Amino acid sequence: MADQTTSTVAQSQAFTQCPECRTNIEYYDKTKSKYFACPNCGAYFEKVGGYNSVQRKFDDPHRTHSAFPLGHQCTIDNVDYTLVGYVQKKQADEEIYWREYAFYAPGADWYLILAEYNGHWLFITYIENQDIEEHTFASDSSYTGKYSTARLENTYYSLHLDYEFVIINAEGEFDWDILSDERLRTLEYVNAPNLLIKEIRGNIETWFSGSYLSTARLIAIFGVAPETLAARTEGYKFEPGKFYPRWQQTIVFTFVLLGLFALLNLGMTVIKPSKSVISDSFACMADSTTNPDIINCKPLMSHSFEITGPSAVEITLSAGNVDNNWMEIVADLVNDQTGYTYEVNKTISYYHGYDDGESWSEGSRTEKVMISSVPSGSYHLNIYPYLPTNGYATPTPDGQQQIRQNYPLDSFTIDVTQNAFLGREFWFMLIAIVLYPTIQIFRKANFENSNWFDSEYGSYGNN
Repeated sequence: MADQTTSTVAQSQAFTQCPECRTNIEYYDKTKSKYFACPNCGAYFEKVGGYNSVQRKFDDPHRTHSAFPLGHQCTIDNVDYTLVGYVQKKQADEEIYWREYAFYAPGADWYLILAEYNGHWLFITYIENQDIEEHTFASDSSYTGKYSTARLENTYYSLHLDYEFVIINAEGEFDWDILSDERLRTLEYVNAPNLLIKEIRGNIETWFSGSYLSTARLIAIFGVAPETLAARTEGYKFEPGKFYPRWQQTIVFTFVLLGLFALLNLGMTVIKPSKSVISDSFACMADSTTNPDIINCKPLMSHSFEITGPSAVEITLSAGNVDNNWMEIVADLVNDQTGYTYEVNKTISYYHGYDDGESWSEGSRTEKVMISSVPSGSYHLNIYPYLPTNGYATPTPDGQQQIRQNYPLDSFTIDVTQNAFLGREFWFMLIAIVLYPTIQIFRKANFENSNWFDSEYGSYGNN
């Protein structure tokens, strides 16, 4: 809707007198207005010929008056409207109150309604196309005797409320008997920031649409001072979150980034596939040591192997015989040409047992180390194993002392893989991509949860 700020009060077209307090009531639709509510004493009456017949006296202690003067003018979509009526309603079975302002435009068949609830505002208009479909899907088993969704122009709205109301105050003029609305059954379907309203009167159904109106736009349209408006309280089910305008762009951008990230990883897998460059087993040979708690094994050296870089190199250390024990391995990856060394130091430990009849285990017989950006060249491994002294050494046929312990902890394997999968970096980048949209999803869910707290239906309602 195009907005144009106006703050004038229209000149009345006629007057009628309240039969209770004799207050003169100005009105603007001389042709159709037949029902009137006195803003002074609360009398609601029908004008029949020259006689005004009182239908009700509004005296509810919760009644409030219109926030705008009757006759207030505004222009919306190049149509001039005049505020002619004000109605305060209460849900029949709950202490829930809201207010509706009826704006009249000459020649229009329906009023434009401005509704306010807890400081939140809605525009409500008659839907010219009344061909609205209602559905109950198989998963909506709790909607006994009701439709769970309504569809208008390929947009689905979820059932939010099903209620009746009573009128506790009114002011101004009306072209229908507003008291007859207390026999209406009203259903609200929501797709924030919009909703569909279905009014059922006997066998007649009438549909209206509503759209959320921000306070800033309300002030711009009606030219009212902010302090004259009702204070806003809790969230409102039709209120869009501040992140909603960016929601679709965020999701699209995230999927684009995920696609590019997947293509990049796939491309790197094709261009630089993972490859094992060495996989050898080694045995510990006893050596002298000055530490009474640790057995130094003799240094070991692998054969040379080629690495095509720059490459992420993964070194996997495995000691399958470790059982309720440990083994420390220092492995130096040495460039044969430059002597540059990458040192790897890992302790392999694995313990298990029973505690109060329950089995337990901790540690692992395998440890992995990742070295990033290793340049091309010929390399070998210098290996320095260390073992605990809870065992003994036995001679080997060649005269060496091979480690033999209470647990057969005498051998291990080393695997070196180039172009290894960078798991930590992969997950870091993936989390970085999805972190912001994930936060927005939680914000969206929390926002809708708080806004739907009083819904009788829906994901957050009491089905």
